[in-house]
Amino acid sequence: MPELQLSFLSQNTGLIGKKRRRRYKRPREWADYIEQNFDLAYLQEVWTNRTVRRLRKEFKHSPSIHDKNAVAMFRSSGLATLVWDKTIVNKYWEKYIRQASADRLAKKGAILTEINLGIGSSTLQIYNTHMNAARPNRARTNYVEERLITVRQLFELGKFIIRTRKPGNPAIVCGDLNLDGEAENLFPIDLILGNKGVSRDRIRRGLKDDFWESVDNRQGEKLKKSLTHNVPGDYASRREFGLSVQEKTQYQLVRDMFIVLGFRDAWGENNPNNCYTTKLGSRDGENLSEWRLRQSIMATPDPLSDNVFALDSSSVAPAAKRLDYLFFSPGSAKNGCRLDIPEVRRTYIPRPDQEGVPSYDLKWMSDHAGLACKLNFTAI
Repeated sequence: MPELQLSFLSQNTGLIGKKRRRRYKRPREWADYIEQNFDLAYLQEVWTNRTVRRLRKEFKHSPSIHDKNAVAMFRSSGLATLVWDKTIVNKYWEKYIRQASADRLAKKGAILTEINLGIGSSTLQIYNTHMNAARPNRARTNYVEERLITVRQLFELGKFIIRTRKPGNPAIVCGDLNLDGEAENLFPIDLILGNKGVSRDRIRRGLKDDFWESVDNRQGEKLKKSLTHNVPGDYASRREFGLSVQEKTQYQLVRDMFIVLGFRDAWGENNPNNCYTTKLGSRDGENLSEWRLRQSIMATPDPLSDNVFALDSSSVAPAAKRLDYLFFSPGSAKNGCRLDIPEVRRTYIPRPDQEGVPSYDLKWMSDHAGLACKLNFTAI
């Protein structure tokens, strides 16, 4: 039995504070849902200070909140951390240097919240991030170069983790990385490094030598090798890289970097197929009858809780993607605490007050599924 168990949620709320009439009640709806089900909530797209204040007001028991937001959406990270019954001991913020397209109006980045667990000398470090979105149908933009900005932000996150990580402490990285873990297209490594095929616009250049040199030499070399080499599954025990590679999928870029940094893919390990987390409810060209059939089986009651819904893996849209991730590092005996995540559930939440509405016409709280789990902490 674990000494401590905490219920955890990572969730892109889908523009929670946007002032459309149909969305105006959503801060209250999210507050009710989160407070009933979770001890820790790590949110994306909570864009303004006003939305944070509304969230705080709606909770019956006010949580500790760590956010990096602003008066207006275009100066905000959209990141917020909600913590009940535990003490936040440190807060950090990292703004990504490289931004692209409309996302450059926001302050995309990562926040780190350190929480006192009361077990051994450990604190729990949780990184929450939301990276640049690249869409091929955006006017007057270069999709490939926008995607390269997202990849660069991934490695900016890696450098932030290297600078702030406390060895031996349990840690989690979560959020919307906007890198599709189900996509099969390959990224040429030379393109990412800026060796060829990238425009001369300084903001869009690749990861040149000075990028890797800005962290500790040994750590910087490991981070770069996670990009340029295969990273075998037993890297954590052997500390050996595989052969150099010319290209990788988006998921391989994400997974290999986190393996080298000492993290495991909590969601992917238990769910190797159909890990979609967004675009689950859109029609995407389906005719109405096909879409209604899929909608009718999209969410099923979670056997662990009557008021949480779990996605049926067969109910995905043609354009479904995996953009949301949950990685963890268990910690070590040095600090007297170990983290285990036995199962991660993908939650897709219908909005309340829809009694009698046909399942195919349900309205959802977000266009993203959340990743929910139990964090089990054991003294060692």
